[in-house]
Amino acid sequence: MEIRNIVTFVKATEMQSFTKTAAQLGYSQAAVTVQIKQLEDELGTQLFDRIGRSVKLTHSGEKFMPYALRLLKSVEEAASFMKEDDEPSGTLRIGASSSFSAGILPGILPGFHEKYPKVDVVIKTSDMLTSTFDLLRQNDLDFIFTLERKLISADFVSVVERKEDIVFVTNPDNPLAAMKNVPLERVVRDNFITSDRGVSYGLYMEEALAERGISYHPSLEIGSTSAIINMICQGKGVSFLPKFLADDPINHGALAIIDTEKLEMQMWTQLIRLKNKWMNSVMKAFVDYLRENFHQLA
Repeated sequence: MEIRNIVTFVKATEMQSFTKTAAQLGYSQAAVTVQIKQLEDELGTQLFDRIGRSVKLTHSGEKFMPYALRLLKSVEEAASFMKEDDEPSGTLRIGASSSFSAGILPGILPGFHEKYPKVDVVIKTSDMLTSTFDLLRQNDLDFIFTLERKLISADFVSVVERKEDIVFVTNPDNPLAAMKNVPLERVVRDNFITSDRGVSYGLYMEEALAERGISYHPSLEIGSTSAIINMICQGKGVSFLPKFLADDPINHGALAIIDTEKLEMQMWTQLIRLKNKWMNSVMKAFVDYLRENFHQLA
């Protein structure tokens, strides 16, 4: 069983296309087809269904995938056991919303770069969650950051996660900032600024308010959490935001958390990868760094 055929199998699973696999690996499409056929002949089973120009794992292919990944991991370990002191090097591609790019990545990337100076990080920003998952599925990204309910997926896996608080905030000069046990109806009544209603925590807030029979009509809807925070710091309005995005202005006295009923939302920051993607040394380094440091970061 040739290792190159295993590599091609795993890459074809990621790309879901022999043509794209050939382009990624520098082979001709015919060579990819031959390698997959050799592997299928060795295993005595069909690994892919060919559907038009795309390919998808058969049941046998899905059963073989864990063995293929373990084989490649063993090969990588065997190839690197004499290079244990070598630093990870290469490019890491991460997808994130503009909020994450502005609010959380600045606390992560400098320390990671200091520890792994040979790794180049490319951030692709998009506020369309479906498009970032598409890029992940197409192997155009290694990871994506999301703020969502816990991921349940056959295709993707969360490798690092942290539970997040979502809070109502306002300017410290707003009378609501000094009040205790402010009714939710009062919090959302006047000058309420909401993020894009397609954002997960905004949708869940609407659901929670609806369950309590509370309707609200935001005075302003803005897609940028940075813009929302800036407006509130200037004394304009109230909003509902992930606490980690508001921590800095809160700590500097520019924002205040409103004392009101806590909406119990199970929201998690998650680092997600394609389940069947082979983790290279750069990806492993990033995951290890996050696991060591993420809970200490804002």
